Amino acid sequence: MYKPISKNLKSLQHIHFPGITSFQHGLNIQDLLMDQHLAQNALMSKIRRNPIKIDQSELKPIPPTVLTFQFENVYVSGLKSKNQISERDIQNFKSLNSKFFQLNRGGQLTWHGKGQLVTYLILNLKDFTKLSPKCYVNNILLKPLQKVLESKFELSSQFDDLNPGIFINQNKIASIGVRIRHGITEYGTSLNINPDLKYLNTFELCGLKNGKQTSIDENLNNGKADSNKDLNIETIADSYVEQIAKVLNLPDIEKVIL
Repeated sequence: MYKPISKNLKSLQHIHFPGITSFQHGLNIQDLLMDQHLAQNALMSKIRRNPIKIDQSELKPIPPTVLTFQFENVYVSGLKSKNQISERDIQNFKSLNSKFFQLNRGGQLTWHGKGQLVTYLILNLKDFTKLSPKCYVNNILLKPLQKVLESKFELSSQFDDLNPGIFINQNKIASIGVRIRHGITEYGTSLNINPDLKYLNTFELCGLKNGKQTSIDENLNNGKADSNKDLNIETIADSYVEQIAKVLNLPDIEKVIL
């Protein structure tokens, strides 16, 4: 478990967007939060260079923020697949009524849309003890998502460093793509709850050579858990945020619905 360095950092902010959100709007909100963190980083650098001694522990840090969405249909390329997407590919995406975005985050081609929970986490790694980029990916993003699958749906899952994401029986149920700038994280995870799987299995996504994309709904209906389990996007988002707050040792969650 990781702990905040500042005694003033006690809460995790959760901003949930109900319904369907445009992908560009989600990016705009994330950019605003990133600007706040980067500005505070610049201020802290000036304070460190100032000969006047200031107790930095008394400065109020910006709380980490989790954004949870259900996006419009979009195919999104990361840096690993940036030079692999052709104009023909983009036209094929449009044939499935999906837009296309090229991002500067890690990862390869993925899809977001109805029936999928997308979670972006913006936090400063330096605000927590011993929180390296690898620990952030594995212990803050992936393992809490596994706990949600296990505790809410009795679904056992796996992940490893060679296959970024979460798998059930070699089928991918959650993807991950992050970017870290000056110690500040952006982007995050996507969890397939009950999407139309044609969007996820028509094209090769996330460099997935073997297996296919799956969902919570598909696994429940295959008899691996109670098919009457709650598949509400917001409820699952709340459970995920609670698990993240627990690992970060943040006792309070401040939720806002926009």
